Amino acid sequence: MPPQPNNRTRVRLLLVEDDPDHAWLLTDQLRMGGFDLKTLRVETAEAMRVALRDPWDAIIADNRLPNFSGMDALALYRETGLDIPFIVVSGTVGEERAAEFMKAGAHDFILKENTGRLIPALQRELRQAAHRRRERLSQARYQQIVETSSEGIYTVDESSRITFANQRLSEMLGRSNFELMGRSIFRFVRPQDRRLAAMTWRSPSPVDLCLQRRDGTDCWVMATVTPLLDDKGQRAGVLGMVRDISKRKLLESQLLAAEIEKKTFCCNLLNTVTRGKFHLVDELDMPRRGQLLLEVDLSHRESFSELRRAVYEMASAEGMEEERASDLVVAVGEAAGNAIKHGELGLARVRKDLDRLQIEVTDRGPGIRAEDLPASILQKGFSTKISLGMGYSLMLELVDQIWLASQPGGTTLQLEKGISSPPDPVLALLDRYD
Repeated sequence: MPPQPNNRTRVRLLLVEDDPDHAWLLTDQLRMGGFDLKTLRVETAEAMRVALRDPWDAIIADNRLPNFSGMDALALYRETGLDIPFIVVSGTVGEERAAEFMKAGAHDFILKENTGRLIPALQRELRQAAHRRRERLSQARYQQIVETSSEGIYTVDESSRITFANQRLSEMLGRSNFELMGRSIFRFVRPQDRRLAAMTWRSPSPVDLCLQRRDGTDCWVMATVTPLLDDKGQRAGVLGMVRDISKRKLLESQLLAAEIEKKTFCCNLLNTVTRGKFHLVDELDMPRRGQLLLEVDLSHRESFSELRRAVYEMASAEGMEEERASDLVVAVGEAAGNAIKHGELGLARVRKDLDRLQIEVTDRGPGIRAEDLPASILQKGFSTKISLGMGYSLMLELVDQIWLASQPGGTTLQLEKGISSPPDPVLALLDRYD
């Protein structure tokens, strides 16, 4: 029983055949096989050339026509660039001739004595042609997405050689596609960033890198890579994507410069107002000097009394006057108390350097904002949740020198006091005129 109309496959079929009867037999057979056909029969090269201007789903060509052969018809088909089934139907012919047709681009070769194979052959070739069209469409859409992407996209092999680069990447680097292809991707990374780029080669985590344009200027990007696998599931390279973050980096550098300028102003102001007693520094510039005498964990409140007692005993043992030793203990207690209150994982270290004691208190708290420093240090009674509060004004009166390094995530405070009292500047001035 023939297939129902709703199951029939519509096919626009071009027949290259000089025998109307044979053409009718083929089309009748195809209709019985479930095809809903729209056909046109041609038998000359000129007629076929005109017919190929219209859309067709498949071509069936006889091998032998007067002054026109199946190979000629295949050549005309190839000239059009069409990708539709081209099936040759012929009488008795050798395997060598059939192989020639297949090598020339025919999709199948069927003998007239075996036309029963025509229906499954045409069904198969139509499915494959539809699949190729979908793949081309998908590839075209992908290519359009890649080429119009705002991100630079590239692929490299396992030797880091670029095998593909989209237009956006070329624009970012100011280089043509020809200049990029076949070259190592690391060649276009700023020299000081190449080690970082190599370390993140197999990491999916984004990383900020600085690329170099053709004119030598920098192009900051956020780079991510995804492994590319071969048919055996083995890594064959990576797919990389880079997003231009140059504007963000410029803004960050401007903000950093402004922060440095603000910190420098505060540093100079505080040093001047305190007559050189207060120093705002970076952590690496903290002047750690002398022999380490004691280290106290400030993670529990009992350590507060332990530290005060130990500092007093050390100061006294070194010959510090009782009043000066008491002042030092009060200052140390203020620093340690605030570290315990406002910070985490506090630690105190006591050092002796020649004729002075140095106490360092660190914590892992939120730090002190630069804009709060002048008030917190100079204004009595000033306090914020993220500053050490009123203790600074007191500590400035009790010790000889204070160094502070603070940032989000931690604060280091160093107090320094001489074993002996410093000479009175007024008396020293009078001595000069005696």
